[in-house]
Amino acid sequence: MIKIQDIKGKIKSHLGELWWYSLALLITQRVGDLINIYIALWLVPKYVPMEQLGALLPLTQVAGFIGLPLAIILTPFTKFIGTFSAQGEHGKVKAMLRDVAIILLFASAIIGFITWSSASFFFERLRVDSRLLVWILSGITITSLVTSITNGALSGLRNFRLMGITGVSSVLFRLLILLALLPINGLLGFFSSQLAANLLICVIFCWGIRQLISPAVKRISYYGHWKEMMMYTLPFVLITGISSLGVTIQYMIIRQRLPEIESAAFYFCSRFAEIPNMIWGAIGLVFFPIISNAHETQQQTRKILFNVMMISVVGGGCIALMLGLTMPWFFGQVDIWSPYRPHAYLVGWLAFTNVFRVGFACFTSYEMACRRFSFLWYQVPIAFAECSFLIAFTGYGFFYTYLPHGWVDWMASLRIARIECIVAVYFITALLAFCMNLVHLWRENKAKSSPREVI
Repeated sequence: MIKIQDIKGKIKSHLGELWWYSLALLITQRVGDLINIYIALWLVPKYVPMEQLGALLPLTQVAGFIGLPLAIILTPFTKFIGTFSAQGEHGKVKAMLRDVAIILLFASAIIGFITWSSASFFFERLRVDSRLLVWILSGITITSLVTSITNGALSGLRNFRLMGITGVSSVLFRLLILLALLPINGLLGFFSSQLAANLLICVIFCWGIRQLISPAVKRISYYGHWKEMMMYTLPFVLITGISSLGVTIQYMIIRQRLPEIESAAFYFCSRFAEIPNMIWGAIGLVFFPIISNAHETQQQTRKILFNVMMISVVGGGCIALMLGLTMPWFFGQVDIWSPYRPHAYLVGWLAFTNVFRVGFACFTSYEMACRRFSFLWYQVPIAFAECSFLIAFTGYGFFYTYLPHGWVDWMASLRIARIECIVAVYFITALLAFCMNLVHLWRENKAKSSPREVI
């Protein structure tokens, strides 16, 4: 009699580690996606007023931006905790985790102070006012960093099953918190639920890496790797800093420069537009550690990259096309969505923007796992040009003091401070970055031979 375990083992062996765990995560994550769709498109709009709805995305991004310096400091730890875990060097991982805990302990007070002192700057532009929200955002920032570190250790241990279970359980837990708190205060309830979910993930992930921090594991110094760690970190500072700053500016401009109905419409459209990301969301968790480990053992992984990019981009593109064709009708079927129906056509453009960003993320994740950063020479100028253009042409009044009034009047005549123009800028820059990836990949593929493949 054939056992289920034998069948499972044969399928896993045939698919390979990447596709087996990606498929498993794809299935488990869809449960979480269904809950998130209910939260984002039904539950939150029911209790968060329209005038505050557009502030949710930029406030979430502000939390990440405030923790950016600490995230950069922890970047080499995140990478090498995964690397050492994969190599079985648990003593070095334990030493790194101890140092991370010390850094986080001191940084928590600094993050709290920075968030409190800068809150008025952000809150005034986002049209919100809540001192309690300051401390909730600080907690989200710190717990997100802890999650990132422990996630690296779990990836190195190949404990993808626990990662999938955690994703579903944390979303369910967040839903329960939202049901309890949203009727009391929509804005605070939304972010309190995010903090509670992060705390649950931290607890589960720390339990998952208990073998790395147990007394049986003796700490081993990793200081001999400092030069190697810094060489990896320096270019990563540019990537992380520019990406985080760019997204923060994008969301701030939408909230500050557009009417409340348009910023709320962007929230709705962007929630639907993230659906094509689900393919890469499942593969990405497994992709980086597997490529990183294969690179360290000098195995060729180019075939994996081609397959992942093809599935993520083509599959996501089909979903984006379907969204673009159906959303105008779909928005008219639910009462709380109907005010945003005039902007429903933007879902397709935002969905394709996300598809191109996924392709870009796939390629850059591959290059970073292989410790290559040559893509920075075109990523940095594109990101800088996008932010500069949006800031200048949506805040043109600033230039009346410094430029001839005729120039500023011409900038004003373009009327860039409209949701359709801003979405068009996102689409063009995402497409340009993805096309540069393809050129980069083509040139590398042409220049290199093909050693042993990992499938």
